Amino acid sequence: MTEFVFHAPKWRTSLVSRSQSQPAAAVTNHVTSLVEDADIENASPPAATGRPIGTKQAKKLAAADRDQAIIVAEKLKAKHESIAALHEKNRLLAEYNENKVLSLRLADLDDDAQAI
Repeated sequence: MTEFVFHAPKWRTSLVSRSQSQPAAAVTNHVTSLVEDADIENASPPAATGRPIGTKQAKKLAAADRDQAIIVAEKLKAKHESIAALHEKNRLLAEYNENKVLSLRLADLDDDAQAI
């Protein structure tokens, strides 16, 4: 009799089945069968993300998500730093322009004073 495992993770493409009538010695590749059995037994229900927890695939996906989050955080930090640098540049430019306008007004007043 064959027992179908319906709680297998969603990422499996084929239906996994184990035969109870066949002896364990009939399995030709013991390593593969042990890995598949351990994978099925260790699989837990999907988390909030829809991925199985505790499997190699989930760990790889979590590591990739973490790496992607680090990259996004670095890009966001660089963007904030560039915005802060632009604000500082604009502030200094406005201060320079104000000083330039004041010096021109002072020069005009000096010219008017010389004319009087």
